[in-house]
Amino acid sequence: GGWHVVAFDSGPASGTVAMLSTADKLLSFFNASTLSMTKQVTLTGVPFRIAADPTNGNVIVASADLANVRTTFAAVNPATGVVTSLTTTSDLLAVGFQVSPDGKSLYVCQRTQCEVLANQ
Repeated sequence: GGWHVVAFDSGPASGTVAMLSTADKLLSFFNASTLSMTKQVTLTGVPFRIAADPTNGNVIVASADLANVRTTFAAVNPATGVVTSLTTTSDLLAVGFQVSPDGKSLYVCQRTQCEVLANQ
């Protein structure tokens, strides 16, 4: 719980840092050089993890869907703050979560189980 931080060192969002506060569902974006906030987005649901997708310039947010016991995903554009729900879901609680280097897949793990899912 608490805070989750990712930084972009390449791609369209290079030089951006994203920070998720799970307590208030705020996803904040900062300029890495000046540390000034550039955008803030209030998320819905139960967001609990974020991962950088440098290839596509998005932050991918993992949210717990408690009613259906699964993880859903959304892409957030750091420049515009637009949130786009992804069609991909996982039956695992994505406590381990990463985007592939080519931006095409989501790596999701929970304890001893892992999945590779489409980033769509």
